[in-house]
Amino acid sequence: MNKTASAATLVSAFTCVLAAGCTQSHNTAPETAPLAPPVSTSPPATPAPRPQIGAFGLDLAAGDSTVAAGDNFYLHASSTWLKANPIPPDRTRWGTFDLLRTEADTHVRELVDELGTRGTALSPVEAKVRDYYRAYMNEGAIEAAGLTPIKQDLARIAGAANHTELMRIVAEPGFEARRPIVAGIGLDAKSVRGQSNQPRGKARCVRNGHRATRCSDPEVTVG
Repeated sequence: MNKTASAATLVSAFTCVLAAGCTQSHNTAPETAPLAPPVSTSPPATPAPRPQIGAFGLDLAAGDSTVAAGDNFYLHASSTWLKANPIPPDRTRWGTFDLLRTEADTHVRELVDELGTRGTALSPVEAKVRDYYRAYMNEGAIEAAGLTPIKQDLARIAGAANHTELMRIVAEPGFEARRPIVAGIGLDAKSVRGQSNQPRGKARCVRNGHRATRCSDPEVTVG
């Protein structure tokens, strides 16, 4: 019995030593450091440009609340703007579309002028734009050429035997001429189902304040 007890005691002690060693080994194992988040290489987002008109593209201060919308909605929405933006002396009309056109013309002029300062460091398209603009602005060469560049077209017009032949000439693609009747394809104002051919007669326009080109433009649908 003593020998058996001693053997059991030894086995128990050895088991405890092994268990303690395993526990110590487990507790002292180095901990794995957490992975760092990936670093973003994308550029920062560009802030959206602010609208030039109002806080969101609509100038709510352009109107006049003292004018009832039901009496005159045009002045209700635009009276203050009209008073602050009279028609310039060199123009027959002025409005927001005219303002946008003026700004666009200014930007285009700046781009074309910049091409003229770069010498030969231009692409073929840029060189063509520069040369076309210079030719257009060369008043001396234009005056010297006179009607020579269009003499052939004038001769064809003069040689037309009747109105039908004349309209065939001026209707040719690329033939630059003002016509008494202009034809085009657009939405049918009297139907939502399709398109129509819309020949238009020469418009008669009258001055009416800022809306200086109010026109009576007769429209006849033929198709």
